[in-house]
Amino acid sequence: MPVTLKYHQPGGTSGDRSPIDRAICEIVSGKHIDIACPYLSLPYLEQIRKQSSSWRLLTDVEQWIISQAKNSRSEIYDFITEHSERIHYYPGLHAKVIIAEEKALVGSANFTQEGITRRSEMCVLLGDLKQVSELSTWFNRLWELSAPVDVDELAEFIRRAPSYRGDREVPFSLTSPAPKVAARAVVGRDAKRKQVIKHSGEIHDALVDRISLAPSRKWIAEYLNLIKELIEFCELEWDDPRLALTLPKKEHRLPVNINQRYVLNAAFVSEKEAVVGFILGGDFVRYHRLQRQSKRYDPRRGEPTKELPYWWGKYAETPNAALSGEFKQEWINAVRAELRRGKRSGFRKHHESRIYDAAVDLDYRASLFNEAFPLNRSTG
Repeated sequence: MPVTLKYHQPGGTSGDRSPIDRAICEIVSGKHIDIACPYLSLPYLEQIRKQSSSWRLLTDVEQWIISQAKNSRSEIYDFITEHSERIHYYPGLHAKVIIAEEKALVGSANFTQEGITRRSEMCVLLGDLKQVSELSTWFNRLWELSAPVDVDELAEFIRRAPSYRGDREVPFSLTSPAPKVAARAVVGRDAKRKQVIKHSGEIHDALVDRISLAPSRKWIAEYLNLIKELIEFCELEWDDPRLALTLPKKEHRLPVNINQRYVLNAAFVSEKEAVVGFILGGDFVRYHRLQRQSKRYDPRRGEPTKELPYWWGKYAETPNAALSGEFKQEWINAVRAELRRGKRSGFRKHHESRIYDAAVDLDYRASLFNEAFPLNRSTG
């Protein structure tokens, strides 16, 4: 089945059945369906789900509540609590999608009576099984990353939400494990990146000098691999404002900062010794009774004391020896927690993107190593 556009004909006859509604009914009848939409009306949602054999809903609960009249919010609360395991809260969701077993509808229309019948919307009906499967994979991933809303929080949110959408900021937010989208526009980024590389000769030389302080080529390779892992599991681009990779001038270190805290560090003590430092969660440190060997971070504004992470430093033959097993997983968890705490690092002005390149670009890394570890020096 080819892709089919579904929309109201300009100047169409009043009273004609909505082609978008017709398409929805066609694909959901007797099928399991997955719905992603932030703005819904209960009557239309009930119509859809009663035609299906089973259903799941992914929605931005805050936006759903605020978009509705105050006298409708208690009904939404009752619906969500009754079907809590079928409804996941995903903050920032703005997609409007219905996925059935063999077809899917994607478009601009909200699943409300007004969105389906009274607005000039454009939707696409997909019948290609590969595309439908891709949409299902997308939905399932978001479903796994999110969770049902806490009903007590939902009741409090409804109580404190403004009477009309856009009135004011809601002084209360629902909690969710779902990650926030942190993409950036690409316009101008390639040109900016070329300029950074063009004027980074001094940084390249300083990076060579710093890398040469490592106990061995193997040691620094493992450390840069850890930075590469961090970049990948946090999905950070070279110009992400939350990331700061720095070259302190007065200290022989190569630290990684996320927002306001160091999360990884290499300190070169002597020609044959180096310390790996990394962040760990408070619960992990207390459970393993590591407080005496660790240093606790100072609290940031509004941060509960019980949630404060710890800094752990360890002499080790290699970084992988220091950061393995339970420690490795807990480090990953702690880094992700720091990523969620802010939007920009205070150390960003000292960020050197060539360190990013050394982590992710293996060809550039090799050129650094060739300068830092000449053939007449032991490479380890």
